[in-house]
Amino acid sequence: MRGVTGVPDEEYRTWRLCTLLHCLPSQLDDESALTLDWLIAVDDTVAKARATLERRAADAR
Repeated sequence: MRGVTGVPDEEYRTWRLCTLLHCLPSQLDDESALTLDWLIAVDDTVAKARATLERRAADAR
C-alpha cells in the first residue's frame, strides 16, 4: 500500500526510523517491530504537542 507521499508504506516507515534514529536500514533489523512502531508513535505525538504549543504561543501574541 502507498501512503500519502506516494512511497510504499514500509519504505516510508524505514526512512522515518532511520531519520529518527540516525542509523542505516540494516541496523533496524536488530530491533523489535513493536519498539520501532512505538518510537514512531511517540515521535508523532511529540510533533503534535510541539505544534499545539507553538500555535498557542502565536495566538497569545
